[in-house]
Amino acid sequence: FVEEPPFGPGDTEMPGLARVLSRRGIRCSWGAPSQVRRTKSGFTLRGSRVDWLVRDLNLHELPPPGSPGLRGFEELARLGRVLPGPGAEFDHKGMLELLTSRAFECLFPRSGVRLLRRCVPWTRVVYERRTDGPTGRTVDLLPFIEKNPGRWVLKPNRGCGGERVIMGADSPGAWKTAWRDAQRRPGAWVVQERRDTVRLPMPVLGGGRIKEVNAYATVGVFCAGGLSGFYGRVNPRPVVNVARGGALAAVFIGR
Repeated sequence: FVEEPPFGPGDTEMPGLARVLSRRGIRCSWGAPSQVRRTKSGFTLRGSRVDWLVRDLNLHELPPPGSPGLRGFEELARLGRVLPGPGAEFDHKGMLELLTSRAFECLFPRSGVRLLRRCVPWTRVVYERRTDGPTGRTVDLLPFIEKNPGRWVLKPNRGCGGERVIMGADSPGAWKTAWRDAQRRPGAWVVQERRDTVRLPMPVLGGGRIKEVNAYATVGVFCAGGLSGFYGRVNPRPVVNVARGGALAAVFIGR
């Protein structure tokens, strides 16, 4: 596992993952990209032989290509042994604007457009401009959002773990602060139409007893190596990320 020390905001679980997997017989280590070395027999990270690298960093955080300290990392990347690949650089939340803008509907079949309208919350990268609003009517983005902050959610364009996700209806003070920052830094934030997730009764074990709490629940989908799966997350609070106090939950599929 590689990431750039010191740790930044969001999830910082890479060293813990390496320790847990090592205890289960999967040799793992954690370090920085500059600590990857090319040897006669292969590659090493902090003295341990490396077959694959999992990166928890964006490529723009690295020194320029060709830097002496990156030769081992770059060679593994060229061999396709750094995960995720370059496609992960497109994980901006602002990419959801492409799925919710009439300007890009021509890229999808009609059935796909209808599905996207139902499933993807209206999303816009925040900067001063005119764009189509949730109903399709053209709006001035900044004044349109300011009229009714309780309708929206502000999120950093990049990031994870629910870090700095602000709901206007729940945190008006934090919303104003984040909104000022979003206007000062065009492209750094996105605004989304708020859609409450499903709230379900969940059994929770605590203090040796099981109690039932009403929790928000979401289900994510992941695909890798031709396989796919689901993971659930639950939290009594609307932002369900584990880093914000949520928990993982099993997903059962009925037949």
